Amino acid sequence: MKKRINLRLILIAGIAVIVTMVCMTGIYYKLFQGQVRKDLQVNARLLSDTGLFDDPDNTNVSLSEYYEVGEDLRVTWIAKDGTVLFDNDLDISQLPNHKNRPEVKTALFQGEGESVRRSDTMQMDNYYYALRLENGTDTDCFHLYCSGTFFNQTIAASD
Repeated sequence: MKKRINLRLILIAGIAVIVTMVCMTGIYYKLFQGQVRKDLQVNARLLSDTGLFDDPDNTNVSLSEYYEVGEDLRVTWIAKDGTVLFDNDLDISQLPNHKNRPEVKTALFQGEGESVRRSDTMQMDNYYYALRLENGTDTDCFHLYCSGTFFNQTIAASD
């Protein structure tokens, strides 16, 4: 009888530990997502203040001279018609028109936009943030994203 009670108590304790771990992982993941979204906003505002993207005719931008962009942060400069003018990760000739992307549409009309969706070019879930540039032309926007791989690596490292 004692052995049965002890086994049940151990089982209940084990279940409680597992449920707590699952709940805490979910909570911290949501907090981390919020922090990354804020970081994307800050990065976009910092990049827009550098003046590198003031001239839509000059697409030979070198971010490394003024601003250190990490491997997991991708910066895309998009014209009003959705044409990609610059990308720090991929050849722009490979990239499709970005005009119909939800975060870009929102940014062009409201000043900023964000979304979480699966990237066709990168084949993973990504966190996107777009910011309309106030560079006198009122035609361009930034498109920043942080890849899902970054989230998975960071969460695995924190365990």
